[in-house]
Amino acid sequence: MKKIITTLVSALICTIILAQTVPQGINYQAVARDANGDVLMNQPLTIQFSVISDLATSAISWQETHQATTNEYGLFTAIIGQGISTAVGSSATFDVIDWGASNHLLKVEVDYGGGIFVDMGTTAFMSVPYAINSTPQSLTISGDTLFISSGNWIILPSSTPILLGCIDSTSSTYNSLANTDDGSCCIDGCIDPLYLEYDASATCDNGSCLTLIVNGCTDAIACNYNASANVDDGSCDLPNSCGDPLYLEYDGSVTCSDANACLTLIVNGCMDPFACNYNTSANVDDGSCLTVYGCMDASACNYDTYATCDDGSCILPDGCTDPLYLEYDANAQCDDG
Repeated sequence: MKKIITTLVSALICTIILAQTVPQGINYQAVARDANGDVLMNQPLTIQFSVISDLATSAISWQETHQATTNEYGLFTAIIGQGISTAVGSSATFDVIDWGASNHLLKVEVDYGGGIFVDMGTTAFMSVPYAINSTPQSLTISGDTLFISSGNWIILPSSTPILLGCIDSTSSTYNSLANTDDGSCCIDGCIDPLYLEYDASATCDNGSCLTLIVNGCTDAIACNYNASANVDDGSCDLPNSCGDPLYLEYDGSVTCSDANACLTLIVNGCMDPFACNYNTSANVDDGSCLTVYGCMDASACNYDTYATCDDGSCILPDGCTDPLYLEYDANAQCDDG
């Protein structure tokens, strides 16, 4: 939003009355301008005047407000002492201000309609603002000083405009025309917490949000390693034992198998060295051992139906073993019929 700046260009003009009574008012005129120096025509304003009695403590003696509207030239006027009291200050009314007790100052603040008073500066009263006598007074001006008879004088407010804005040249909202900081300076950075570049202290996005956050396991040795993740979420499942059932070292409770823990491939077979099918390579006995020896040839005379391992004892038919027959062979062991 364009900030409105007021340039105070008129003097504090003391109202001098040739009478025995003390005038209870100080004429005030100013021209209101915007940040470009253009006059603010027909602009309603709220003016707040504070008479300060002690510069060191900023103690307020009297404070009042005025409703004013600029004319077609941006000019507005007010009479200090005839506004609405804010009940702030040590003086109950304007006419009881003890001007001679100290060098007083005038603080001027303006509200342009937003409900916030902008400090337009503080000007010192270089003398008591009234000539409290009936002697005719003369006024002369030299530079920024208004001289009153009997050695009294006043410094007129500066005509230098107060230009509000960001005066930090490193900020993206820097205003090279500003001479008074209004708190509008940005802290530039990434303001989106969904990005890796997020800066919690930043107040203005400068386009530095580049990398979207991807949560996951970033440990390459974990079983659930996520190559796309750039923020580790603590979910990594690290190898802890052998999870391959083909190995002797297999652990059924494992959640992440460690290949280095799987050392010995399982070889099933008979591990009984007395069995005829003993397997010297086997490391897991599969119950297949054969341990009943005998002749396993059904054509042999000594065939053993219970034998599981042939022991080479088979006697095959080799002739007639019956001496009642002419074919009888005394050397034959197994009758061949």
